[in-house]
Amino acid sequence: MGILTPIGSPQGCPEVDRRAGFSLLEMLIALLILAFIAIGVMSALDLGIMLNGSSRDYTKVSNLAKSRLELLVALPFNAPQLAAGTTHTDNTENGLYDIEYVVRDFAISSGNVDPTSVFAGPPVAAGGFANVKLITMTVTAHGTAPGLRAVTVESVKHVR
Repeated sequence: MGILTPIGSPQGCPEVDRRAGFSLLEMLIALLILAFIAIGVMSALDLGIMLNGSSRDYTKVSNLAKSRLELLVALPFNAPQLAAGTTHTDNTENGLYDIEYVVRDFAISSGNVDPTSVFAGPPVAAGGFANVKLITMTVTAHGTAPGLRAVTVESVKHVR
């Protein structure tokens, strides 16, 4: 009665079924399926990264438009930058964004309190009485990143 059994001895070992494991062909098919799944996940990841960059670019353009519009609204009513009837163009110092804004003069009388009806009509002619300015600003981004857009914002400035 020995403690060690000789190698290859079936004594004490369960019967081995050679059909119980995976064949090479089954492993290759499993790897192929796994590769297709990985490719799908990677393309979805790539799309997510691209859309995140697009959102970032849109946010930059939108914030630039809003901040430049606020600078114009903070100017005095009769400032030269708020001269009505002309299209003013500018760009940022790095040249990535074009800024264009138009100022239109309107007059609101004491009986006309609905601003939507005021802006629906024609603007005040040059030199006429105006107590409200409608500023429309468009910022357009340049570049090759996907999703770069033009953003248009408007604001109203009135005489105080």
